[in-house]
Amino acid sequence: MVVVGPQGLDHPVGQQGGEGDVCSGMTCEYGSTCTVLRDGLPRCSCKLDCSNVPQSPVCASDLKMYSNECLMIREGCQRQVELRLRPLELCEGTWWMHD
Repeated sequence: MVVVGPQGLDHPVGQQGGEGDVCSGMTCEYGSTCTVLRDGLPRCSCKLDCSNVPQSPVCASDLKMYSNECLMIREGCQRQVELRLRPLELCEGTWWMHD
């Protein structure tokens, strides 16, 4: 799991009555979801598991090749940027990103 970082809330889980309440004020982007970690504070984290996704090469808007769309989405989540599919020929000769 990759933790993206705190998003401005500063109260522990117990003060609001559970994870759902603490995460209700969170806005997580680029495929990340709100998770309450051990310190009791909510964080946006990336939990995409791409291990069972078959390889089907894609080119992304960062002009890198990814083994599949799931890996592209996970990379965007970890970097907190929007990655979009682009035509494969735009990524010819670039490095591949894979698990």
